[in-house]
Amino acid sequence: MLDVQAMPHGCGVWPAWWSVGPSWPNGGEIDIVEGVHEQQSNQMTLHTAPGCTIDTALANLKTSTILSDNCDATVNFNSGCAFLDSDTSSYGAGLNAAGGGVFAMLWADDGISIWFFPRAKIPSDLKNLKNKSATSGATANPSAWGSPKAFWSSATCSTKKFFNSHSLVFDITLCGDWAGATYASAGCPGTCSNRLMDPSNFQGELF
Repeated sequence: MLDVQAMPHGCGVWPAWWSVGPSWPNGGEIDIVEGVHEQQSNQMTLHTAPGCTIDTALANLKTSTILSDNCDATVNFNSGCAFLDSDTSSYGAGLNAAGGGVFAMLWADDGISIWFFPRAKIPSDLKNLKNKSATSGATANPSAWGSPKAFWSSATCSTKKFFNSHSLVFDITLCGDWAGATYASAGCPGTCSNRLMDPSNFQGELF
């Protein structure tokens, strides 16, 4: 679970919260929070060894769109298999305007699920987890959270086969493979590398 008060956004900015296993991509990668530039909503993606796909019949979609269904990191320029949330309060300026929110990921035998809750709609069990210590007996109840924003079923992407020994990672990349490659197509001015040379370009955008 991640409680986000505010997040960076803007041309050339690429923030993410993700988990990754050893010998990438063999241990798998789960991108829980990710986007570039002034993206309107959060993208959730898996990157894996060959053989993992989204089972579209079991994706449980209500408020997200499947962008790609092949998780194999060695094809399609490592685009992975991705869901795009339709909720504009899940990323960047929209999230900041809403006062932040909570992201939660569940890695289980039947698959991987990701939820997002705006500040005003955080479930009571997650509020209790935030406000109490781990020894207080407070527990999460994902079955009461409703449909996730993203779901990768083990029927077509086994969590036991494709994911192991993950570490959590926070980073804010400036330019890089994704933000750099899409800089011009996003309508950003000049070049990404030139933008980085002047810190004033990021005033009011990083948070």
